[in-house]
Amino acid sequence: MEQPDVPLMTQCGAVFLQQLSLIPNIPAINGGAVILARLDGLTDQMTAQGTAFTNQMTALTTTFTNQMTALTDEMRIRDTNNTARIRNGIIGGRDYPLSRLVNPRSGAVIHRFPDTPAALSSLQGQTIIGILNVLGEPFPQDADTPHLKRILRACVGLVDNS
Repeated sequence: MEQPDVPLMTQCGAVFLQQLSLIPNIPAINGGAVILARLDGLTDQMTAQGTAFTNQMTALTTTFTNQMTALTDEMRIRDTNNTARIRNGIIGGRDYPLSRLVNPRSGAVIHRFPDTPAALSSLQGQTIIGILNVLGEPFPQDADTPHLKRILRACVGLVDNS
């Protein structure tokens, strides 16, 4: 009659116990912890990407809004100056009030801008140069005062009668 092989039984028992200790690693048995951890990781990654996308879109929207505001401001300032030039081109005399041009970068009133064509005629070189610089109007560096006055008159829309 055959007898049990105790060493084989011991060996098989050790293998069985070792394999039995691995049972918690089966997803269905350990509550799917590995799968849930991976899903949590994917969810975190998607949330981070969504947040990054939202931040990028917010930054782009802010940049676009700022650029549109700057463009609108620039157009408004140009319209203001062009309207002033048209009005100044049809004034009726030396003492008729000039429509003021504004600083093309800031929209601010230009310091020492003449009130009338007569006041423009009495301006001196450095004052004229200052106004032309604010307006961004080019002029020859060696221009004398009468030449600077002609440039300024044209810049503000006055018809040169000389």
